[in-house]
Amino acid sequence: MPTDITDPAAAEALAAAALDAFGRVDALINNALVEPPHTELEQTALDDIRLGMEVDVCAALRLSRQFTPALWESRGSIVMVNFSVLRHSKRACGAYKIVKSALLALAQSLATELGPQSIRVNSVAPGPMWTDKVKDFIGGLAASRGMSLQEGYDEVAADMDLRRLQSPQETADAVLFLVSDLARAVTGHCLDVNCGEYHH
Repeated sequence: MPTDITDPAAAEALAAAALDAFGRVDALINNALVEPPHTELEQTALDDIRLGMEVDVCAALRLSRQFTPALWESRGSIVMVNFSVLRHSKRACGAYKIVKSALLALAQSLATELGPQSIRVNSVAPGPMWTDKVKDFIGGLAASRGMSLQEGYDEVAADMDLRRLQSPQETADAVLFLVSDLARAVTGHCLDVNCGEYHH
């Protein structure tokens, strides 16, 4: 159901439509993203950071509020999809880290506030996933240095313990674990899914 999640009325309609369609809601996955520009903070427009906060953080809170009554009924859970930018402070990633750090703080605070209602709130922090976007990015960098795509991939993967990038499905599997009964005692946690790029 296409929805402008920054619009309170649209978010309310989404929650109502989910209940109408399924009769219950077991999980809410907040996966929306507006990625701020990869520029130094001194050069990053504040409006770009505000947009990231509105879509990534405020909209996640708005949807969590809308779905809380249904999740209380089902003893369901919420997962925030974050990113491994949480684990480093590389140059030109400051705005992205600000937004995703706020999303982590939101998840942890909601875990505390919604826990008494038996609603669990967790996060996943994937690293770079082997998607077309990442393939194009690595391929472009590799080509500019006279390298093949495989050589570029191997160079990036060398920073991962498993020497590879994870797939989107592997990240989705981690989300499914967190919303399942297998994680019924897990809340307030951020699960890194990065093939060993960062340890936390």
